[in-house]
Formats: sequence, C-alpha cells, structure tokens
Amino acid sequence: MGATVRVGEVRSPVTAQGSEGETGILRCFGQQLRLLRTSRGLTRAELGAKLGYGEDMVTSVELGRRIPRPEFIDRADAILEAGGLLTVMKEEVARARYPAFFREVLCVHAMLQHLASLTV
Repeated sequence: MGATVRVGEVRSPVTAQGSEGETGILRCFGQQLRLLRTSRGLTRAELGAKLGYGEDMVTSVELGRRIPRPEFIDRADAILEAGGLLTVMKEEVARARYPAFFREVLCVHAMLQHLASLTV
C-alpha cells in the first residue's frame, strides 16, 4: 500500500495506480491498442519498431501501466489505420498524467485567473 494522506478527518491510501477513473482510461486505451495491433497481425516488438519505441513500452501501454505520449497515440493511430479511434482518447489519456487532487488544483487555478481578469 502507498503513503497515507489526510483528507479532512479521513485517511485514505494513495497508490501508484491512481483512482479507478485514472487507470480505467489507460486500460481501455491499452485494450484498444492491443486489439488493433493483433488485428493487423503485428507483434508488440514490430509495432514498437514502427512507432520508434521498444516492445516493453508497447507492453506497458497495452497493460495500462504507462501513459503514452500524444505522439505515440498519433503514430499508433496512423500505423494501425485506426481512423481516429485512438486519437479520440488522447485528451482523456493526457488527463490521467495528473493525480486527481492536482487536476482539482488546476481547475481552481483557472477559475481564479478568470476572476482576476474580470476585476482588472
């Protein structure tokens, strides 16, 4: 189990896996990538070579353990002739890079910036 953080009076574990919402999109993306790869008759090593990544990166992405960069997603979509199936998930995959608490901080920061622009 990971470290413990205090949220009000409640203690909740923080793991490297993140919340279900964060890892769910990564697993979904990975499953789509694997289905497309296998339907094209490519091994993980072959796809990795075409993408400019190693087999281990493709494996990690397919298993939802690594967050692919936008370039990886764009190239995979083109190479696998996915017709945008992978690129449509790019924004959600990118959001998974940040822990939930930080996404909330970014939202508050954006609102504060907006309010500050209205009062100037």
